[in-house]
Amino acid sequence: MSNNPSSRVVARIQPSALIFVMLVLVIGALLLASNNIDPNAGRRAQFTVTPVDPFAVSQYVSWKSPDGFVRLEHPNIWQPQTSQTNPLTYVLSPANSSGAFISIQMRPTSAYLGVASTTTPDELLKRNFANRAQDLPPVTTKAVSVGNFAGTGAHYVERASDQSTNQPLMVESELWVVALDSTHVLVIQGITETGNWARMQPIFEHITGSLQIDSAGAIKAMDTTFPATPAATSTATPAAAGTAPANATSPATAASS
Repeated sequence: MSNNPSSRVVARIQPSALIFVMLVLVIGALLLASNNIDPNAGRRAQFTVTPVDPFAVSQYVSWKSPDGFVRLEHPNIWQPQTSQTNPLTYVLSPANSSGAFISIQMRPTSAYLGVASTTTPDELLKRNFANRAQDLPPVTTKAVSVGNFAGTGAHYVERASDQSTNQPLMVESELWVVALDSTHVLVIQGITETGNWARMQPIFEHITGSLQIDSAGAIKAMDTTFPATPAATSTATPAAAGTAPANATSPATAASS
């Protein structure tokens, strides 16, 4: 997504052992981590036009990614974009608003450093939140699914920063890791400022509920784009959280490049 609009709120991500969280969706920036899935792997798109209410959705429209691997329905006032720097990464963000964003990314599990290729979605999320600050609200998890594909989702609140003022703020996020098969994952993340999740949730649910993945085509593309990386002999330790670069990698968006 080097249509990359600047992001006002930047969620922090810990480098993770999973590429899937290369979450770093550049344009909406979402998850990133090169060694560990970081809950704040995304970045929200910001526009300079008159802000609009990102949650005032009147209708949903269909969208198919240019590569043909993703089909979904999104709010008519949101814009879908594909990343030109992070393959198999897609970001949905409100037009003329920096209020929220949703990112979608697919990676082979082996792309994440220090993670075995058959590591499950549940274990990937546990690794991602293993070193979470104790003063933050607890992470809640649940079983999730996208079509016939099952996985685990986490809901959490995290510290971030306003890129325009460098002031700290809190963001609320939903992070899903879904298995496309035993060695490839789909990572979905929705982020908005704390207090807005109740309005964001119906949009997140509609998008994930309408999401269709051409798994055969996507898996073939993943294996071509991300050669298998030998897993480290020890568990990777999440790096200190910080503002995720637009081209970083994380559980939801990508692994080491």
